[in-house]
Formats: sequence, C-alpha cells, structure tokens
Amino acid sequence: MISFTIIRHGSTEGIEQGLLQGSSDSRLSARGRKQAEMTARLLSHRQINHCFCSPLGRTRETADILCKPLGLEPVILDDLREYNFGCLEGQRYFGPPRRGASFYEKFRSLARLTLAGLTGETLSHIRHRAANAWRHLLDLQLEGENLVISHGFFINIFIQEIFKPSGQVPDGFFDVGPCSLTTVEVRHGQPVLVKTNDISHLGEWSGHGH
Repeated sequence: MISFTIIRHGSTEGIEQGLLQGSSDSRLSARGRKQAEMTARLLSHRQINHCFCSPLGRTRETADILCKPLGLEPVILDDLREYNFGCLEGQRYFGPPRRGASFYEKFRSLARLTLAGLTGETLSHIRHRAANAWRHLLDLQLEGENLVISHGFFINIFIQEIFKPSGQVPDGFFDVGPCSLTTVEVRHGQPVLVKTNDISHLGEWSGHGH
C-alpha cells in the first residue's frame, strides 16, 4: 500500500500578520520552525521513503527540518507551489468559501478569487498543476509512506483533483493549519482520504499564534 502524508509548511511572519502570501517567497517564523521540529519528532518514528516539496522558501525550510532526522533529501516539484493570487498578495488574508458559509461570504470569496485569476493564476491552471503533480507521484510507483509538503490553498485543490476521477470530491474547502497532516492512502489503485488537518502533534504550538 502507498500512503501520502500531505503537510502544510510551518507558520511564517506573514501568516501571523494575517497577510496573503500565495506565490510570494517567505521564510518560517520562530513559531513555524518550532512546528516543523515537532512534526519532525513525530515522523522520526516512521519509515518514510521519499519527500516531495514546493520550491518556495517556507516549504523548503520545512522539508529540510523534517527530512534531516530521516536521512532524506527533499525532491522539489514545481507543481506543488502555492496559488498565485496576483494583486491580492501581501494584502489582508481571506479564506476560500467554507462549508455552510452564507451566500454573502461565498460571493465575496468568489469575487476575490476572480480578481486573483485575472491578475495572477486562474483556478483552471492550479487545478491542472495539482492533477499533474498527482499523476507524477503515481507514475513513480512509490511504496510505503511518502511526504508531500505544500501550501494551504494548494492542498485543498490537490485533494479535490485526487478524488475527481472517482467522483468522490470532498464537499467544500477544509482548514489546513501550519504543519498539519492530511493523509491519503492508495488501496487497490483507489485513493482513500484517511484524515485532514491533523494538528494533534503540535499541542500549544498549533495555529498561527498571536
């Protein structure tokens, strides 16, 4: 059986200031490094075979911290990079439409995503990247547990694209906290979503801080 533990990078100063980072590069904050170290401690007891990560600094730094005790070298996959929010990057953070959101909240989020698509990257393009990344990982014919380190918005799109062929696309977007774990297993050729946004290993260090 193959499993993919999909991890969002640790917190950054931009996240802690409530800013939208997207494709802009950034490093981990002190809190983010602590989150990555705690995640590394959890994973050090597992047999991890490979690690793949986005090319952005915050994911590469997270990957380096996680991979050092495992004796792995992270493999950079450009398709795992975060969505380019265009002119909205560096502005106040906004989340995607959530399950049970009001019509106004959904409209506001969709309006902002439309603006991002006009000035940055279209949703169809990030979906294409996510599908490409999944096909690439499957083509490698990996075994056992493998790490995929990426970004909050991308991980949501990634999960949707993984399950689109089976018609079992999760309803709406889910929270993806810094250094949270989302697990997908491939059983008899079919993906199974085992868990999302697991932050139980972080304790008081979960979230963005204050």
